[in-house]
Amino acid sequence: MTKKGKTWFAILGFLSWKPMSGYDIKNLVDISLSYFWSISYGQIYPTLKRLVAAGYATTEAGRSIGDRKRNLFRITNEGQKALDDWMSKPIDLSIQRDEMQLKLFLGGQRDTAQTISLIRDFKGQQTQRRAQLLIEYDETAPALESGEFADDIQWLEPERLSGARQKQAVREQTLIFLLSIRQGILKAEARITWCDEAISLLENPPYANKS
Repeated sequence: MTKKGKTWFAILGFLSWKPMSGYDIKNLVDISLSYFWSISYGQIYPTLKRLVAAGYATTEAGRSIGDRKRNLFRITNEGQKALDDWMSKPIDLSIQRDEMQLKLFLGGQRDTAQTISLIRDFKGQQTQRRAQLLIEYDETAPALESGEFADDIQWLEPERLSGARQKQAVREQTLIFLLSIRQGILKAEARITWCDEAISLLENPPYANKS
């Protein structure tokens, strides 16, 4: 069987919510995963085809949008079992690539001013990310009270439920969304704090007055 990467399970997880088209999945990636997981548009359809070939998903004709008809993909029982098995396993703590840390590590022979400039730029990026995540948090939080997603993601509301049960399901998913966003906020804040500390130490190194 084709090797199953994490993108495989990310898309399978989306299908466990409700049947989706590749376009739906791309929209969901953009609004929910972009700050902690990367899936390119070019990965989505090949992965969906592999899921169908493996018997983990089925495909059916979906709604037409303009001149284009979008196929819907639906998780199968085997797909749900595979997803549940993966979800129950411990988190993979393999080392993540971090370009900032790599450039910092390799910059020991560069001029200190260049390294400080690198860190200042990184701090600016993290400040912008934190601001965007705070906006997303504030836009998402009202669904905890209303039980309804914001207009741009109302299509995520579970079709198999209605009334009070649907509202409760939306509140539960909203809480998960908020916890994910909150983690992103705290990571950005930790990186901003690190940037301030690093700049301070580089501008005033503890060995400056030692012979």
